[in-house]
Amino acid sequence: MKLISAAFATFAFLAAAVNGSPMMRQEAEGGNPAQQQQQSSNCNLTGTYKKGTDISACSTVTVGPLSVPAGVTLDLSRAKAGATIRFTGTTTFGTLKWNGPLVTLSGTDLKVKGNGKLDGQGACIVDSMYTTLTGLTLDSKAGNGVATNTDGFDLSCNDRITITGNKIYNQDDCLAMQSSTNTIFSNNYCCGGHGISIGSLGGNAVD
Repeated sequence: MKLISAAFATFAFLAAAVNGSPMMRQEAEGGNPAQQQQQSSNCNLTGTYKKGTDISACSTVTVGPLSVPAGVTLDLSRAKAGATIRFTGTTTFGTLKWNGPLVTLSGTDLKVKGNGKLDGQGACIVDSMYTTLTGLTLDSKAGNGVATNTDGFDLSCNDRITITGNKIYNQDDCLAMQSSTNTIFSNNYCCGGHGISIGSLGGNAVD
């Protein structure tokens, strides 16, 4: 529910052989060397993420702590069928004005687990004033009603914000306002969500 992003997406890792990279470590399962090449690997993404890292041969992918450079997508989109992707520690994304996405993930029968933290370092858009958000398409409708906390826009401690001409496809609030003043929300298209919530999440005054 704390996202003010233009979409969230999918992910990708490293191949079956150890290539010496300090970022990625693969541990073959089983103790028989003759069988190890036929068995999947456990893979770890730590340190600084390198664009193009392949996880297609990994049965378990552990992400974090990890630093993703600005302008680079953490690509987990070629995960092996039945793989487990586990987030631990903090994954930090460098800041840059770009179209994203920050993360992509796709596959068949995947399990996504962990108590890790994805830090998009969004402080640059917190406590903003005299800001206009327009022409965005926010699409988090995937999940067929299962996904939660997929708000389009959450406003807190903002003044003179204009949100106009955007398209929001989600499963939660299209707009949630907590502690904002002088807000304009107009000519936006909201589909699949709960509409607009004003003051329902607590906080201070809302005008």
